[in-house]
Amino acid sequence: MSAESPVASGLRLGRYVLERKIASGGMADVYLARQVGAFGFAKSVAVKVLKSDVTGDPDHVRMFVREAMLAAEFNHPALAQVYEVGEEGGRLYIAMELVRGISLTTLMVNLAQKGKSIPIPFATRIAREALDGLSHAHEAVNAEGQPLQLVHRDVTPHNILIDVAGTVKVVDFGIARAETRARRTQGAQIKGKFGYM
Repeated sequence: MSAESPVASGLRLGRYVLERKIASGGMADVYLARQVGAFGFAKSVAVKVLKSDVTGDPDHVRMFVREAMLAAEFNHPALAQVYEVGEEGGRLYIAMELVRGISLTTLMVNLAQKGKSIPIPFATRIAREALDGLSHAHEAVNAEGQPLQLVHRDVTPHNILIDVAGTVKVVDFGIARAETRARRTQGAQIKGKFGYM
């Protein structure tokens, strides 16, 4: 896969038409998109696209695909659902549930700018729902019933979303480790954000 120009609005990847970028991370961008189908069917989704400058790196490609494969095993209201992983024109993408809301980071910053903080009862509910989702992920098994032994490794306010109804969604299993699907982490490797370890 070769490096390509930035993804443009209106680009079609498989069944998905990208509309606008809604988030950006170290190795991928996330777009608001429409899934289109027969008889005028359309559904809003999020499409995560691997950045063109890392598409030639086998480790980044493996991590990106593994995220989709791991998240596809989940069925929990606090974990964003993954619909499919695909490739179109040399671009790898993951189609997933669109969470209409904001990250916990954005919520905290917005409140701090007003001299406020998250009320303790709501903060407690956010933590409880995120932990329920992570517990589900930690206990997940594959199609053969084998435990995935999954560890998220990047649980930060940036990866906890709160939708407009107040529902919590944990996202971004990109650097997660699953012993049954990936090599054991080398002792010298550190993954995640230092401030949250």
